[in-house]
Amino acid sequence: MERPITLGDLKPILEDQLEPLSELHKRERSPVFLPPLWKRYSRGIESYPDNQKMRSPLPLLTVEEYLHAEADSPIRHEYLGGQVFAMAGASEEHNLIAGNLLALLRPHLRGTDCRVFISDMKIQIQDHIFYYPDLLVTCSRKDNHQYFKTQPNLIVEVLSKSTESLDRREKLTNYQKLESLKEYVLVSQERIQVEVYRQDAPGNWTVQILDAESELTLESVGLTLTMAQIYEDVFNLA
Repeated sequence: MERPITLGDLKPILEDQLEPLSELHKRERSPVFLPPLWKRYSRGIESYPDNQKMRSPLPLLTVEEYLHAEADSPIRHEYLGGQVFAMAGASEEHNLIAGNLLALLRPHLRGTDCRVFISDMKIQIQDHIFYYPDLLVTCSRKDNHQYFKTQPNLIVEVLSKSTESLDRREKLTNYQKLESLKEYVLVSQERIQVEVYRQDAPGNWTVQILDAESELTLESVGLTLTMAQIYEDVFNLA
């Protein structure tokens, strides 16, 4: 009698299905599948003859399925064209830098239409991409969805070894599709360096690289920060 297929049986199958993904995605993050999709995938495998089970199609989530599952998930996942990617944990330095920026932006924006959100708020790009940036600012009253924002004017990512090339390439390209975005800021946690990608005219982007002697001017929110403020408790710049 043939035994039922278990989740343990599915894992090597899923690993085989990841082979066509780009080297970038295989290196930096691997697709994960939320509980509703495990069930749908297992039914698909059982419908194949024994000699074709290893060729089962890789299922994709709809946006509605992703948002529904994500609302109850204890782990954050980003969404790219139907695939979901688990978010890795962050280092102490990462948390300190993100916390410093939040502490500096929050009082500056108080009393304005602008709101700052940290890493639990998603950004939606077009209809098929959802990211969790480390920090975002939106100044549009219409940007009022409870679980994601669509009109940020500032996005900040704190770089880590596992996500640096992702933030510099895939996310940079996709964030630049947001018409509302004025500045995309990458903050290194390995050394004192900040990169600012700035849209100075529709569709025209420039990049500025700052070091320990520089100041970061966030034109999108009218705030200038020193490196000592950004890297407080991370690097000693006294």
